[in-house]
Amino acid sequence: MRANAALALFEAAAEVGGGSVDWPRLVSGAREVLTPLLRHHHRLPRPFVDAALDLGDPALFDALADNELYLAEHPDLKERLARRGTPGVTQRALRSWDLRLQRLALAAYPPDGPDLGRLIQQQRAGVVGPTGDAVREAWRFGPVKLTVAEHWRALATLSRLEGPDSGFPDSSLHQDVWPHLPLDLEELEAHAAEWEGTRGAIDELRRGFPDHLYMRAELDWAAVAQRHAQIPFGGPAAAALAARPDCPDDFRFTLFLAEPAAVAPAVPRLTEEMALAPLPKKGAAKAAKVVAKRAVADGLDPGLLLERMRPAGAVLETVRLDELAKLVEARLGADPDKWSWVRARLSAFPGTVTELLEAAGTAAWPERTTSARAGFVTLLDHAPAEAHLALLDRMDEQSVADLFTRGAWRPEWLDRAIADPRRVLRVALASRPSLDAASAERLAALDDPEVNGLVFRRTNTPHRLRMRLLAGRPFDPQARAQLFQQTGGWHGTDALDCADQELQRHIIRHVRVRGKAAQLRLLLNLWHRHGPDAVRDLFAAELKPANYRVTPITPPVRKRVEQVLAIAEPGARQAALDELEAEVAAEESPAGQFALLRAERTDHTLLFKDSRLWHWDVIVAEHRREPLPDPILATIAEAREVPEELVEAGRDKLRPWDSEQATEYAAGRPVEEIMAAPREGHYGGWIGKFTAAGVVTWEQLLRHCVPAGLPLDIAGGSASPPEARAALAALLAEVWDGNLEAIVLAAAMVAGFPGPPAELLAVATAAVAA
Repeated sequence: MRANAALALFEAAAEVGGGSVDWPRLVSGAREVLTPLLRHHHRLPRPFVDAALDLGDPALFDALADNELYLAEHPDLKERLARRGTPGVTQRALRSWDLRLQRLALAAYPPDGPDLGRLIQQQRAGVVGPTGDAVREAWRFGPVKLTVAEHWRALATLSRLEGPDSGFPDSSLHQDVWPHLPLDLEELEAHAAEWEGTRGAIDELRRGFPDHLYMRAELDWAAVAQRHAQIPFGGPAAAALAARPDCPDDFRFTLFLAEPAAVAPAVPRLTEEMALAPLPKKGAAKAAKVVAKRAVADGLDPGLLLERMRPAGAVLETVRLDELAKLVEARLGADPDKWSWVRARLSAFPGTVTELLEAAGTAAWPERTTSARAGFVTLLDHAPAEAHLALLDRMDEQSVADLFTRGAWRPEWLDRAIADPRRVLRVALASRPSLDAASAERLAALDDPEVNGLVFRRTNTPHRLRMRLLAGRPFDPQARAQLFQQTGGWHGTDALDCADQELQRHIIRHVRVRGKAAQLRLLLNLWHRHGPDAVRDLFAAELKPANYRVTPITPPVRKRVEQVLAIAEPGARQAALDELEAEVAAEESPAGQFALLRAERTDHTLLFKDSRLWHWDVIVAEHRREPLPDPILATIAEAREVPEELVEAGRDKLRPWDSEQATEYAAGRPVEEIMAAPREGHYGGWIGKFTAAGVVTWEQLLRHCVPAGLPLDIAGGSASPPEARAALAALLAEVWDGNLEAIVLAAAMVAGFPGPPAELLAVATAAVAA
């Protein structure tokens, strides 16, 4: 079966036909591919799906219910599926769909349908059926957890399914229900309908069920507004009402005035009237921040944000505007006295941002800066670096940390931090998560123990720098203790020259040192630093890996070093050690790495998994002089810290070991012959790699690649490249006479057709025309 291939032909026909294609005819002629397409394909044309569902086959509804990604793009289809109540749809709804859709599915599910088993147990949606047992399961969910509307619906369903004598004990029923009983079915249905409307919605909002509001298609907004005027709805209820698209604008604004912090994030769009509305005193600070955040997110006018919204501190928490930078430069510049005045008054200033900056006077730096920290960083982000440098002499430690860790990066910070006598600047800068590698190198060169610890634990610290830091540079004792708690995030190169033997063993247990040369380097460095007894002790320790299974030091490496250790005569031992050192150094050198990269090999992927520090600058220069082999470039991105130039150079290179076709291409076989060669199996992964590398075009594939289903499956797949679909439409326009029966025939033939797509289309078109 070539379901994707059939879809590719249908899509091409729709493209060539200008959208007037008869989808029902295509769908009816390809029944065997509908189920897999509906279940797995994420890019189906909507007319195709509608036509398939119009066939009324329950299996197709069940298949589409499993296609979560497609339904996420077309959520309205869920309701159509739920209203059919097929077994697969109902099971999917009970597992993961919302309560409304669950009720629709259960209401449509036949009482004599397959047992839903555990899925129906204690499901509140069971109040609609499909059986009396399902209703009783909803009751087991807990009567007190059910709404009044659900009580009435459960009674109506039981009466309909089991007769008027069915029901529940009055003691388990809601006080708004049991006094009205007994009632006949018609009366029960009337009460259920009433409570499933506006009356029930209001009651549920009051009782803490705002998430049920979406189940009402319509509301009597006049009645809702009247009840709000009597007793205002709380935050969650107000937000649920304001979020509805059909909520009247004037009532939405009324809800906002009552609960701005809850309503602002929920409304479809924050209006200017809302942004400028006075806030209630209770919770004003929180509401101001929420409203300002939404105003910024909705892109309200910069003039409104800076000149009319208040208070300034709330607006500044999220705003990023060119207009603010101009205002900061004009009103504050690099004057530390004015900046100090703004910092002292920012949290309590009631006016707008413009009013705050225009009122700036002179002041000393405030003693307390625990509030409005985010807003002040925003101001600093809109200021020139000169202002930062002028303020650093005054700023307290927390403010320095806020600026250096959360502010927009300025290169001038680094020079100032290094030159300034205060360590707090360097510590704050080393704490910056996004500190670049070059800056980390400069900070590490200062040999400050606390800074070294912070730099080492950064995610982006270069491996070579990590290795240098562990090779004896000073470390804060607290940082060292934290490293012993670290069981992940280690790199094989970390252990190679670690001066702390206890820490080195911890690292070796938690990360594998890969490669013969890397393991020899680790042992040589240990010998050079601590003597041969340290190597013997490491062997004797028989370390048990915590994160991998193989022995930390492979037997061949251990044997080689033990042979040197076994030499008794000092001069001979030193000569053997020097020979081993020279051998390892030769492989580690740029020339040795060039030899590794240019050697004929079959283990390209393993090469870049070794714990090796590559001389990337020299390798890039060598590559520019003479490009590295394609197989190396194709896998080089798997190495660590690879320069982007090499990654880009290898992005579209073929790896000969990836496929039979790639092997043949590397051996010089013409691409036309590769495409036309019949083969066992139907692996099509090579096609994407060949097209990405520019080795072949889709026009060529459609004319030469066999069997036809191979390229057509890709052209019709969920991740189909647009150029594939465009090429197929162009080919179809060239060979097809417009008769839809030819497309139906081609879709039926494609699974077993041995020739290329162009031949398939020509044969189908000719057969129908004959």
